[in-house]
Amino acid sequence: MSFAFTSSMHHFITATTEHKTYRAYEHAATHPQALQACRQLGGRLALPTNQEEDLQISRIIGISFVSPQWPFPVYWISGSDEQEEGNFIDSVTGHSLNYINYEAGQPDDAGGEDCLHKSTVFPGWNDLPCHYKGEGYVCEFMDE
Repeated sequence: MSFAFTSSMHHFITATTEHKTYRAYEHAATHPQALQACRQLGGRLALPTNQEEDLQISRIIGISFVSPQWPFPVYWISGSDEQEEGNFIDSVTGHSLNYINYEAGQPDDAGGEDCLHKSTVFPGWNDLPCHYKGEGYVCEFMDE
């Protein structure tokens, strides 16, 4: 894992797997804003496809496993059930999720929660309202 800073807009932390680079951006955004930001940066909103990738994302957002205190930092990842409640799909491609790592009891759609995120408190995924302004987001870039 390496640490880096952009020259202007965002602070980010980077992790690399075999074929992908993940960057966690500390920039407040809603889920739609995070989708757009990752596209503008030349990547996509991250969607871990296996446990290794999920762990890399957890590392760069700084999973602490401490007692949760709301509000805890939220980092958006790709995934939404806006089209069909309970059927989460990749927010970028519209395809079904082949790998999932929901936190116990999640997703629960409490209060109209339709978009997936990771937090610095829980290792699994949770759903939140897509318009919630999280503390950041994770983009994924394919290595060439």
